[in-house]
Amino acid sequence: MLDRLQAKLADMKYCRDGYPELERVIDRGHMTICGECKEGASDTDRTNFTNEQSQQPSMLHQFETLKTN
Repeated sequence: MLDRLQAKLADMKYCRDGYPELERVIDRGHMTICGECKEGASDTDRTNFTNEQSQQPSMLHQFETLKTN
């Protein structure tokens, strides 16, 4: 399963610099791994991996907006 996860992340170009594993749950026929990407999201990442549940801009986005204004 870890090989499949690594292949999927590489295919999606997600967590390109790797990730520290925060949690791993293994159950009968099911495995969940939670991690946090080491690199920050690029503008392309924000477009490709939107958080549709949140209408609030992230703190990073707010900072970048303030910095460029």
